[in-house]
Amino acid sequence: MKNIFVLTILLIFTTNVYSQQIDRNVVSTTGGYFITTGYTISFTIGEPMVKTLNNATNILTQGFQQPSLRVSGCTDTSAINYDSLALIDDSSCTYCSYGCMDPTAFNFDPLATCDSSLGTVCQPILYGCTDLNALNYYAAANTDDGSCIYLTFGCMDSTANNYNPNANVSDSSCTYDVYGCTDSIASNYDSTANIDDGSCIFCNHNFLNIVVGGGTADNEISWSFVELGGSWASASGSAGNNYVCLTDNCYRFTMYDAGGDGWNGAIYTIFDINGLVLATGTLASGHFGYDTIQVGVTVPCPIYGCTDSTAFNYNPNANSDDGSCVYPIYGCTDPTSCNYNPLATIDDGSCYAVLGCMDSTATNYDSNACIDDGSCIYPNVCGGITGVHITDVIHDRAWFNWDDMNSA
Repeated sequence: MKNIFVLTILLIFTTNVYSQQIDRNVVSTTGGYFITTGYTISFTIGEPMVKTLNNATNILTQGFQQPSLRVSGCTDTSAINYDSLALIDDSSCTYCSYGCMDPTAFNFDPLATCDSSLGTVCQPILYGCTDLNALNYYAAANTDDGSCIYLTFGCMDSTANNYNPNANVSDSSCTYDVYGCTDSIASNYDSTANIDDGSCIFCNHNFLNIVVGGGTADNEISWSFVELGGSWASASGSAGNNYVCLTDNCYRFTMYDAGGDGWNGAIYTIFDINGLVLATGTLASGHFGYDTIQVGVTVPCPIYGCTDSTAFNYNPNANSDDGSCVYPIYGCTDPTSCNYNPLATIDDGSCYAVLGCMDSTATNYDSNACIDDGSCIYPNVCGGITGVHITDVIHDRAWFNWDDMNSA
């Protein structure tokens, strides 16, 4: 409903006064004065009308008595609050702030006053991980939902001591229970052990590590160390990893097999404290066998052989003479020679050979010959003919028979 105002601007205004040369015939003396947003109005009811102004919501009738009409507001036609009735700009113009005005959109702009006419499109909210450094970064997401997963290094083996259930990348840091000697001053200290098993050995002599096994019947294996010439075992054990402490001496390392068929592919290896191999071997067959092993340096094991440096078979490594020395014997070493000497060890160039008949019954027997050359000649001695008789006489033919003189 439109409001109709009949307005007369009072003559008491001191500015913008316009005089009109007509008679003032006022029907009624009732009037008033008030101020509203953008308008200052004084009016007298009943004054003659000279002009009517209107907009979408108001109708303004101007009378003769008004010296002027003052209407203030936004006079910029590009403003969203442009007032076509305003005569004076009061700096109240507001303009469009373009943006997405959908409060459910990702790019909602609470300051926007106009939906964009420049191509800005409201974007839907896409939840996901928006951190580029995360494993599950989602490039299409525009709203982080707290689901980002980051690289977490650690031990991923649930059987390890330091298993990390949050780890998603293994850093090879897993540690496990390793039993052994954890005392660093012990001879068998194990730097990898983290649980002491009471196996520490404190050895002031020769610390040895004996590793036995690798066969198909290791449960039948046992062994012992006995000083050479002794009768009691200085150390003994079975298949597996064993540690012993022995004084300097020569030992008989005896290998036993309960099955009587040898160690079936198993071997022993003896390491010194520096990890050097002292000896290795196996029992090929039978119930037992032994190897002689020197431990330390002060008591060497006997090395049997000829210890006489003048002997033909002198062994410089031997420390125990076994009576096997062989001394030089000069003579003919050619078995085809007449003077061959089977005891000679060095040929003295005296060999000679005489060829001839060596059969004393032969007519050409040569007593000097030492090599029979097959030239023997025997005498032709014929005896009387025996067994002479005639058989099968037929007419003028008959068989004449006698004994075989070549048989006898």
